[in-house]
Amino acid sequence: MALVDWRGNYACGPDSCPDGYDGLHPNARGEHKIVQAFERTLVNDFGIGSSVPAVPSAIPARPTPVPSNVAVEPGPQGLKVTWGAVFGARGYDVRLRLVDSTEWSQTRVSTNRYDQLSVQGLRWEFQIRTNNGDTDGEKSAWTSPTAPQTANPTAPPGPTGIIARATSAGFDISWDAPGPDAGTIDRYGVIYWDQDTEGAILSSVGIRGRSARIDGLRHGHHYLIWVTSWNSEGGGVAAPGRPVVIDGGTPSAPSGLQAEALDAASVSLTWKKAAGAAGYRVWVRNLIFGMTFSASDQIISDTS
Repeated sequence: MALVDWRGNYACGPDSCPDGYDGLHPNARGEHKIVQAFERTLVNDFGIGSSVPAVPSAIPARPTPVPSNVAVEPGPQGLKVTWGAVFGARGYDVRLRLVDSTEWSQTRVSTNRYDQLSVQGLRWEFQIRTNNGDTDGEKSAWTSPTAPQTANPTAPPGPTGIIARATSAGFDISWDAPGPDAGTIDRYGVIYWDQDTEGAILSSVGIRGRSARIDGLRHGHHYLIWVTSWNSEGGGVAAPGRPVVIDGGTPSAPSGLQAEALDAASVSLTWKKAAGAAGYRVWVRNLIFGMTFSASDQIISDTS
């Protein structure tokens, strides 16, 4: 066994990274230099081979063609976009927008598939390009926009009646099956996200039934929660549950409620943050018709 000093053979730092394409990962020259470090170890420490080849002075450019065979079809969460894989590509850029919109949004993917989250009925168009690095020369031209496609999710919608209650180490959660699609569902996914830990990522747990206890979470931290339904098509659009504060107890009542009429049918509400609150609900009643208070289903995490 021997250590490979690849770092000593790889030029990449905070101020300059000639061997990397994104400030960290190797470009074609960097790949040659990492391989050379392994070759040097094989020759010097194991006697495999008699010399170490030099890094070529001219590194061939990585092929960056425009992707072909772009196809858009119904997908688990709305639409599935696929295209022919480009040999050696580091990744792809996907550009998308709603039909009749003038603004494109853009994301990057590492494989030749992109899944667009969308409610049923929205119409989308897409463009794809090969992306092998940061400079314009390492990106292909965009494909022509795809023909408009209407989202039609093939996976079941998220469950209804989601109830989450914080415990001393996590939360208990239960839900109801989402109506007519319930017969095809073979599991659910509980997704939760720590809002008080910088850089925290989404966590998820697969559940066969319609309830779960999630433990091992951080005391006093605020978590957002969702539940997805899964069948043979995959996971559907997540349904939001109410947020929780782990071992937070009963929060205090909010104070300082103020209302401002915006127009004949809407009002703006603001209030002061309540200690221990994970979120808020708004109750409304119509005084003219003598109605009783009813609670909004909207999940409100802010104080407005």
